Amino acid sequence: MNQGDANPADVGSRRDLRAMLSGLQRPVLVGVSGDSGSGKTTYTDGIALVLGPELVASLSLDGYHKEDRFQRRQSGRSPLDPRANELDLARQHLDRLRDGRSVSVPVYDHATGRFATPRLLRPYPVVIIEGLHALYPELLAALDFSIYVDTDTNVKWRWKLERDVQERGY
Repeated sequence: MNQGDANPADVGSRRDLRAMLSGLQRPVLVGVSGDSGSGKTTYTDGIALVLGPELVASLSLDGYHKEDRFQRRQSGRSPLDPRANELDLARQHLDRLRDGRSVSVPVYDHATGRFATPRLLRPYPVVIIEGLHALYPELLAALDFSIYVDTDTNVKWRWKLERDVQERGY
């Protein structure tokens, strides 16, 4: 459906939602979790597209891995293990965002397999926390909403293979 086909009531509702979100006293924290390759990023990109980039910021939990790709090859640990991630630090950052304070979030670069320069994240009206462990108990209590992306296994593996080969060069 293009914008010309939109129901006028739907357009008004979207404006009302955007106005409401813009006027919030504190950010709404939304956790999006799912298996590797399940479509979490695609889903969160869709939320940002619908609400608008001026209202939505994303925080990837990949930056909270304790080790980069090279270190994981040496240690044999996997970021799928919650203990291989700095979930306590992620929780501290969520609490700061909820309090209206900016945070310096760690960034993991999938193309290089290394950590990049941290980035400053300010408390947008909606902050999406995306990652394998976004709904773990350490983080769940800080969230206002939680979403689990549960994709068909065959579709997920096809997407994961395409992503890892085409985008990440594995």
